[in-house]
Amino acid sequence: PPLFIIELFSPAGRLAAEPDAHKQTNIIQDVQRIASEFEAREKHWANQPLAPEVRTAIFTDAATPARELITIIRQHLIPAVQNGAPTAAQALMHDRIDPLFQTHLAAVRGASELAIKTSGQITTQASGSVAAAVTQSIIMVIVIGLSIIPLAYVMLRSILRPLGRLSTAMHSVADGTGVLRTKLHVGGDRSESGQLAENFNNFLACVNGMVLKIEEMATDLGASADQISSSAAEGLRATQHQNENLRKLLDGVNAKCPTAGQLAE
Repeated sequence: PPLFIIELFSPAGRLAAEPDAHKQTNIIQDVQRIASEFEAREKHWANQPLAPEVRTAIFTDAATPARELITIIRQHLIPAVQNGAPTAAQALMHDRIDPLFQTHLAAVRGASELAIKTSGQITTQASGSVAAAVTQSIIMVIVIGLSIIPLAYVMLRSILRPLGRLSTAMHSVADGTGVLRTKLHVGGDRSESGQLAENFNNFLACVNGMVLKIEEMATDLGASADQISSSAAEGLRATQHQNENLRKLLDGVNAKCPTAGQLAE
């Protein structure tokens, strides 16, 4: 206990029974030192945050007889020993110092029990406060978690929906059911999904442009083929007409010119 003076009571009893002057001087020095230490501890504990009932038990019930005991030792016991009056010193120990010490001892025990009881109450209160804080923290975590779930759902949906539209569009283009002019909605979204949709639109536009050029080239090739076919047909008709003319010419020649048999006759 902070203000227990058993260290002072024991050397005071030895001082009252010690006849040697040199030893008396050493004991007196120890008594003065211990008394000074008690006063220093009393000042220290006076500034400590103690429960009101504990403060009363220490500084009123226990410290008051201790202060009176120190005063008797300093003002009466030490002078009696120094003046060579051992009988008076023993009487002081028996009649005044010992009763004060017993009163002080009982008060210190009561203050210790009260301090232990108060400490237990404080511990119980602290445990209750900690339990309440833990419960409150768990509730806050649950509430925050429940608040985050809808937000996470909305965020996840905002990510998955554009990806789903992109997958559908790519599948329709791949199996031939889609149109190359199909475009995904981009809007003002500059997120990864928005940029992905924009890149997909640019890709389809590029492919669509290539297809249009191929169609245009195919049309031109078809027209050229038709023109060549028409020219070939006209050439064939001209050749046939020339052949017909040559045949007619040969027939005319044969009709006008005599044969070898005719010439021989």
